[in-house]
Amino acid sequence: MNMFKKLRTKNSYSQQQLADLVNVHQTAVSQWENEKCMPDIDTLKKLARLYKVSIDYLVEFDSGIQYVNDPEVLEYLDDMHKRPEMKMLFKVSKKASKEEIKETVVIVEALRNRRKQEGEDDG
Repeated sequence: MNMFKKLRTKNSYSQQQLADLVNVHQTAVSQWENEKCMPDIDTLKKLARLYKVSIDYLVEFDSGIQYVNDPEVLEYLDDMHKRPEMKMLFKVSKKASKEEIKETVVIVEALRNRRKQEGEDDG
């Protein structure tokens, strides 16, 4: 279960009640719980105070390692929001073995090189 949903239900709040407490729309709460987006820093502060946890606790992944401040990870997250096909690729790769991922990278690079050569041949 998502961390935001887990904390909300543990504290017996409905999505609307939580939204009212932290001054956001109920759909924002739903999006956090469905991992569509993350709360902004001011809202994270409110949530941390409300639940009596640290902001780090709210933004850490299951591994316990905080990646939120990593610019490269933030760039990937932004790409996944802007390009649904990137999100699909990530979802598939989560279940792939290391070898399958390496093979996929080789295939994608080969496709890109082929398209690049075809583009040069056309122009």
